[in-house]
Amino acid sequence: MEKPRVAVRKCRDYDSERVREAVGKLLSDLGGMGSFVKKGERVVLKINLLRAAKWEDAITTHPHVVMAVYGLVEKAGGEPLVADSPGGQFTQGRLRSVYDKCGFLELEKKGELKLNWNTDSARTSHPDGKILRSVDILKVVKDADCVITMPKMKTHTMAQITGATKILYGVIPGLAKAGYHTKFTETPEFTEMLLDLLTLVKPRLSVMDGILGMEGNGPSAGDQIWSKVLLASANSVALDMVMAEIMQVDLAKLIILQNAIKRGMAPSSPDSIEHVGDPLESVLDRPWKIPGSRSGILERLQRSAPRGAMRRFGTLLIRRPYPDVKLCKGCGECARNCPQKCIRIVNDVPVIDYKKCRSCFCCSEMCPTNAMKVKEPLFKL
Repeated sequence: MEKPRVAVRKCRDYDSERVREAVGKLLSDLGGMGSFVKKGERVVLKINLLRAAKWEDAITTHPHVVMAVYGLVEKAGGEPLVADSPGGQFTQGRLRSVYDKCGFLELEKKGELKLNWNTDSARTSHPDGKILRSVDILKVVKDADCVITMPKMKTHTMAQITGATKILYGVIPGLAKAGYHTKFTETPEFTEMLLDLLTLVKPRLSVMDGILGMEGNGPSAGDQIWSKVLLASANSVALDMVMAEIMQVDLAKLIILQNAIKRGMAPSSPDSIEHVGDPLESVLDRPWKIPGSRSGILERLQRSAPRGAMRRFGTLLIRRPYPDVKLCKGCGECARNCPQKCIRIVNDVPVIDYKKCRSCFCCSEMCPTNAMKVKEPLFKL
């Protein structure tokens, strides 16, 4: 495969002018926005809006990074539109609340950008998909001439990392995501589904907000970390490989990247990636806290034992969500967003039926108070 290029630029904070300058250099390193966007094209900026959150929570793409890319698309003659499908119901009312909390609604009111309000989806065939042959995706994404993804640099409790590849899960509308969590319950097959989405949508460019990232039990319940970096590439998987290098993670332990390498979607080694912009060494700090494989010993044993029998051993073998009653407000978001419908609220406290739980951690992702924690398995390999 052609040697992929990944641009790296330091940016110490979210000062709007500083971000605009850094993003400008980032895209110049890759030949300029005109290399990716043609005049008159409808360009969807697919950002990360997991749920309503303030920028300092490090959950969503920062508005200043989005505005910088938005402006470059306009200068290149494209027609940009900011879009995503947050977790939960995909309605205009929910979009409004998420856009508002994340700082985008006010920008649209000022006429500084356009937000997507179309909640229609479109069934899309994918005959070349490995395990995903058809899928419902946002109509605005299917109708776009060009898609630019704008992920947040974070860890992920199930997929271990979430970046330029995992962000494509957001093209599946609202609660339809729950169905795919139910269908693809184990990390290897879930990551194969994500790679199928990547080959379906084919984003031309990815620009990653890594100024303030998240480590630990991401993508919403982890710890903020100032990584002070912006990344960009036309190759989403190569970008994630560089992100993993910055996190100082052993790539051999990241299932999504290993699956991508097997499918020829990424080079077998980071040494085969061309770095441009600031030296990678200049943005390295310390190793990030990364979630382990979500199933512990279970994934090693389930091939030779019935799944039901394995799950009887509970937290001895598999990572589980559990509610911190001191933080829980009894809002019910965990129950509403559980794909397996195994959570019910009793006396304002979540009660989990672990016989049905598949440890997808959607409950943790959508909890507004970060009350749904992760219990590690007692035994690991």
